[in-house]
Amino acid sequence: MPFYYDGKCAEHLRDLGFSHVVHTDDDFFERVKDASFMETVDFIWDNPPYTSQDTKERVLRAMSDSGKPFALLLPVSVLHTGFVRGIVDMEAVQCIIPR
Repeated sequence: MPFYYDGKCAEHLRDLGFSHVVHTDDDFFERVKDASFMETVDFIWDNPPYTSQDTKERVLRAMSDSGKPFALLLPVSVLHTGFVRGIVDMEAVQCIIPR
């Protein structure tokens, strides 16, 4: 979980039984470039900042470039933007829309 906020997310996941949660107050964009660290990562899961389109694009590009499977909580409108289709393989994208 690369986006730290207040750090509570890791506590919630550990309470659910996940034993190896990496959730530290580090710069995600630097950490994802660290090959030795990324070897220890199986899956990236988070609610990234929505501050701007540039931020969403930068997050998606870093996730895609990492080669790791990932799940992000994003506004559904993001799926309809051109930059998303240029970054991720839309054949591999799954969208879950809650009731």
